[in-house]
Amino acid sequence: GLLISRILFIKDVNILNFIQRRFNRTFPLFFVFVSAVYGASWIFSLSSEHENYFYTLTFLRNYAPDTPDFWNSGIPVGHLWSLCVEEHSYLFLALLTLVPMFKHREYLVILGVGGLCIVFRFLHETVLSPPGSYYYEFQTHTAASHILFSAGYYLLRTKYGIKVPPYLPLISFVFALLCFTSVAPGGSSWAFSPILLAFAVNHLGETYEAVKKALSTKALCQLGIISYSIYLWQQPFYYYGVKFDIAFPFAGPILLIVAVAVGYVSFKVIENPS
Repeated sequence: GLLISRILFIKDVNILNFIQRRFNRTFPLFFVFVSAVYGASWIFSLSSEHENYFYTLTFLRNYAPDTPDFWNSGIPVGHLWSLCVEEHSYLFLALLTLVPMFKHREYLVILGVGGLCIVFRFLHETVLSPPGSYYYEFQTHTAASHILFSAGYYLLRTKYGIKVPPYLPLISFVFALLCFTSVAPGGSSWAFSPILLAFAVNHLGETYEAVKKALSTKALCQLGIISYSIYLWQQPFYYYGVKFDIAFPFAGPILLIVAVAVGYVSFKVIENPS
């Protein structure tokens, strides 16, 4: 969110160029991955939900069909909910650049919509969704707050030159992690973590040099570069490893290494050329 906000609102990149670059960055590899897992499932009769292929391919799988139970689809596409949220959020940010009345005030809209995501999540938790339902947790209108708060706060911080002591980003990050543990009050993971993580990420450049140096190692930077490919291809290894109860010595670490290797090859052969 921070990076996209910088590209669209600070560098003022043309929206068509942005969409084209974003499409080239994500879709060719995404198309290969989705087609591969659905094709393998069809060939080996691993699932009966192949009619949802186009929902998945068009980044609608976290909404469609009406009950998008993609975690139990029989196909390793459950992790794609986060990519759907990401692409929907980037499209919203891109379209926001077309509204002249918000020029130089985009952060107000972005932070406001991020707040609405938290409100919608609360309403789903309390009144909108029936007991036992969980689909709303992975839908953009309840899950985009992390991206939007990061993007909006970046613009706010840039506009007003906000600086903080070097320890505050680290404290914020620790508290954000605690939001996902049992010691935190209910709802902390969606009510407080978006704000804490947005603050931590935006001010990470102001933290201690030792921390920045540790985060800038060659290995971590390389993982960051190929992270999209790894994100896509790791899921089949995890999903089918659990589904078929694959058990041999060091099965978990070996499958993880293979998944990273496949992600690296995917980056070199498909993602980077596209």
